[in-house]
Amino acid sequence: MDSANQRKTSLIHYMLIVFFLNVSTDALGHAVKCPLLKVQRGTVYKVFINKTFKISCELMFCEHQKVNVTWTKVILNSWTPVSESDQISTSQIYSSSHTNTLTSYLTFTNISKHHEGSYRCELNLPHISMYSHQINVSVSETTERENTDLSSGSYPWWLPYLFICSGALILLLLVMSILWISACKSSKRKNTQRTQVQYTATSVQSPPSPSVQKRDEETQKRSITATH
Repeated sequence: MDSANQRKTSLIHYMLIVFFLNVSTDALGHAVKCPLLKVQRGTVYKVFINKTFKISCELMFCEHQKVNVTWTKVILNSWTPVSESDQISTSQIYSSSHTNTLTSYLTFTNISKHHEGSYRCELNLPHISMYSHQINVSVSETTERENTDLSSGSYPWWLPYLFICSGALILLLLVMSILWISACKSSKRKNTQRTQVQYTATSVQSPPSPSVQKRDEETQKRSITATH
């Protein structure tokens, strides 16, 4: 009985040891690797021409050392460093809450169609070199106001619905007017026919006038005298 309890206890201890070893291994495997450039895969920006615009790249590093992030662009199927000019500038800001984190910015002033393309940030250290996912920038040649006017069709969105409702209302009023006119004509025709019928019935039922009766009596008397 004691040996059975010892085997159970040993098995429980063994399972606990294996469990903690697996947890420790997973924690180490999912630990943040340094350095790390954080840019979301498939990032695409659509910008209007002549606007100020910037793209960013976040860097996490483990050692307390000065690092510098550079930006490159695809030119003739090759990643070429971006040169600063009056319209392009780079900057990097260290995080106040995380000492080993900084954000690098590539800023465009009065962006033009020439700045359209694919960009990425790179980090070159003595013992390691790495780069981020690319960022695609698309520049629209129309201004924001022109693009809004074109997309809206230069008239309010509710105007077609107003035309449809107005047309339906006019059609309904037209049908109601036709029905009302037809009803009025039918009622007038019925009233006329009823008046004619009443006049005819009155004419048939009314007795002859006294002058007509007197003339008929005289005619009858003359006929009797002539006979005798």
